[in-house]
Amino acid sequence: MGDSSLTWVIVLVVLSMFLSLWVSLSLKRVPESTALLVESFGKYKRTLSPGLNFVPWPMQKPKTDIRNLYTYTQERKADARSNIEGADMKPAPARPHPLAVNGFVSLAEHMMDPPEIWAIASDNTRLQPDVLVFFAIIDPALAVYGVQNLGESMKLLIESTLRQEIATRDADTVLRSRVDIGTALSDALEEATASWGVKILRVELQEIVFAPEVQQRLTEAREAELQGRASKVAAERSGEAQIIKAEAERKALLIEADANKQKLLVGAEAEKQAQILRAQAGLESDLMKAKGLEAIGAAYQHYGESVLVEKALEAQVGIAKGLGANGATVIVPESVAGLTGALTALSRAWKATQPRTEA
Repeated sequence: MGDSSLTWVIVLVVLSMFLSLWVSLSLKRVPESTALLVESFGKYKRTLSPGLNFVPWPMQKPKTDIRNLYTYTQERKADARSNIEGADMKPAPARPHPLAVNGFVSLAEHMMDPPEIWAIASDNTRLQPDVLVFFAIIDPALAVYGVQNLGESMKLLIESTLRQEIATRDADTVLRSRVDIGTALSDALEEATASWGVKILRVELQEIVFAPEVQQRLTEAREAELQGRASKVAAERSGEAQIIKAEAERKALLIEADANKQKLLVGAEAEKQAQILRAQAGLESDLMKAKGLEAIGAAYQHYGESVLVEKALEAQVGIAKGLGANGATVIVPESVAGLTGALTALSRAWKATQPRTEA
């Protein structure tokens, strides 16, 4: 009985150890932003999400030999640019970077900087587009089982799309169509990688590099274009300056003409006022003369002709006395007679102008 109990204890201990080992081998911890593929007897079974997962061993095993998931990176862009001036102009090398380590597929955003590619434009100009593609793996099973080599397939797709887009444009159009080329490349990648479990996030066409001799010609053409634009701007500014000067001169002439007009108007107004004043002065003088004549007429009307006749006769008597004392003949001067006649005529004229009164 004792041996039997000991045997059962040993069996239980062995079973416990085996169960513990089996459980430890079946528990798999998946880090954040990664995924783990599980196969059952060589066939894809499921995809483990981040966290602690149970994988019954040995019926199911994680796939750890993933070699077709990688991207390209170039760390020394300066060295790559220096190769452009070389005789062979070989593309700069790019180092593959794995996207799965020990079977854990990275789900984070990745960048592909493929080896620099030479393309030929429609005018036979050789150029080298530098492109960056940002993507993320959204279905690890499709990325591993849906395409034989994801990294190489994406690289070849980028090369062929860029060459096709550039071949339909000349060098100048390529420089102006960087956005269009990037959009076309993004559309082509999205369509092709949809069945590869990859999502294209964005595509950036950083720059387009030409061969040294072509780059020199483009630089010279660009400088000539800038000089032409500068000359055009200078001519436009000179024309604008002349227009402004002519406008200023026109305004000055208008201001001067307006000043002369105002001066003439002021002079004419002053002359008009002087004429008015002179006319008023003449009118007042005439009025004063008329008033004097009116006063004389009034006096004559009141005192009659007797006063004038009396004064005239007194003057003639005085003259006669003087002459009679000397024994001379008395002669009435013509001026005295004329004065008497004039006074008589004036008296008659005044009476004629007076209104007659009814008796």
